[in-house]
Amino acid sequence: MSKFLSFFKRASFSFVLINVFTAALGFVRSFAFMKFLGFEELGLITMVNTTASLLSLFQIGLINGGYRIIALGHEKAIEKTNNNILSFLIIVSGGVFVITAILILLNVIKDYTTAFISISIGVLLLFNNWFTNRLIGSGKLQKLNYANSLSAIISFLCLALVYYYGFLGALICLFTQPLLFMMLSIDKTFKFTKFEIQISHLKYILRFGFIPFIAGIFSLLYSQIERWSISFILGNEELGKMYLFFIIITLWILIPNSIGNIFFPKAIKYYDVGDKKNFNKTIYNNIKIIVAYNIIGSLLLFTLLTPLVGLFFPNHLPYVYLVFLSVIGLFFRTLVDPFYLFFNSIVKLNYIFWSELISLSLYCISLLLFYIGNYICLETFIICFNIYYFSRCLISLFFYFKIRKAYIY
Repeated sequence: MSKFLSFFKRASFSFVLINVFTAALGFVRSFAFMKFLGFEELGLITMVNTTASLLSLFQIGLINGGYRIIALGHEKAIEKTNNNILSFLIIVSGGVFVITAILILLNVIKDYTTAFISISIGVLLLFNNWFTNRLIGSGKLQKLNYANSLSAIISFLCLALVYYYGFLGALICLFTQPLLFMMLSIDKTFKFTKFEIQISHLKYILRFGFIPFIAGIFSLLYSQIERWSISFILGNEELGKMYLFFIIITLWILIPNSIGNIFFPKAIKYYDVGDKKNFNKTIYNNIKIIVAYNIIGSLLLFTLLTPLVGLFFPNHLPYVYLVFLSVIGLFFRTLVDPFYLFFNSIVKLNYIFWSELISLSLYCISLLLFYIGNYICLETFIICFNIYYFSRCLISLFFYFKIRKAYIY
């Protein structure tokens, strides 16, 4: 048992390191985009990523619920779940491409190259989310590390295309990584044994995944409202000026997400067998690590970001202050994760739903008030960003203290 725990800790540590490594490559890639593309093209790249992320809505919570089933480790349920989810994703992917083709033929979509690449990235991300959850839930972190690192390295090498082909080269870079990851992450023990759509089993999966999915829609809606609002009200060039801010958000949540993926399978197993002591320890360890991460991360941002951006990307230096204004929101963005881990583990998912719904409502009200008051600028969106994540964490904290005694003592 001690050897297994030692191996798991090593694999978990490697998992976090690989995620940091791939993020570092992504960070360099994003700054290469900033170096070789104009603000207008950066705005378009942001919209490509935004469009691709929209396709995550089509999984309707199956990936979330399937993750929990995989983590519990019951082999028959795992095979059936894998077949049903992959079959569902195949149907959804085919439907999305058909709809896109029809819209192009009707001349609704005119830039068909960008549209197809955006949709392809979104479809690949759908499958990759399931493959990632599948490998994490089954403890196959080494396989995941291999797929993550190699796909990131090859995608990074494609950066030369950005120098020669500009925006098209950037699209190829974005497409390459999820494609390679899907190919590399396929595992024989989780092979697709048959095409299977069983409504009763899909309903069973959704018992665990639908409410987190709905909560995820609220979170996705926030980013969609933010970016489309900037694009329509202020223009794509102003959206491009937020590119540094978007990069920092992506990097900021990477380590907490990796840590959460490590804690989640352990937490639900401890809760499933009634081990309150270790369940309690898992939740508190997650909280302590996240708080420490937030403090260290904030200090690094304030000390290193300005000189690094000034050294390598001076044209983005005027917009560093937007990142500094967002530190409050960044702090609370990750602090909510341990509470969501707690709610997911004990399957009290309605608390996640309400915290997401209320915080999104407050965000929309705040943005609307700024718009009515004729005070819409980039700083406005950062203020609303802080309001959104602060309120989400505060509401989750309230629910956590309301029910924790019944589950962790």
